[in-house]
Amino acid sequence: MHCPTLDDLAVALSKFDAFIVVLAFTSDKLPELTPLLIEPCIDAIYILNVDEKVNGSIEPWWNRTTIVHNDKQLMRHLCTKSMLCYFNEGLEHRKNGNFGLANACMLDSLRALDHSAQFI
Repeated sequence: MHCPTLDDLAVALSKFDAFIVVLAFTSDKLPELTPLLIEPCIDAIYILNVDEKVNGSIEPWWNRTTIVHNDKQLMRHLCTKSMLCYFNEGLEHRKNGNFGLANACMLDSLRALDHSAQFI
């Protein structure tokens, strides 16, 4: 989902708190986004560094953060993250005995992994 304003992002974070939330933005947006990054519902943060020093290593959200340096790296990380989400969902379905959904999720996981290879 694309959020054009900080208010839209704040609403989306509260609305989708039960979902896996992944944020991706450029490093020049970090100062204005920092107050929202403490939300516990954010699973991963990807910052596309645009020739700036990215500070935040003492922030509580830093352990969920990955710094990337170009669009290709960002896309590879996002594809890999979606692959892990599909894989984990497949494992949950398998634990619950729903092997049809588990297989579908595992196939989607393999497709996402294959897609991430385009960005190597």
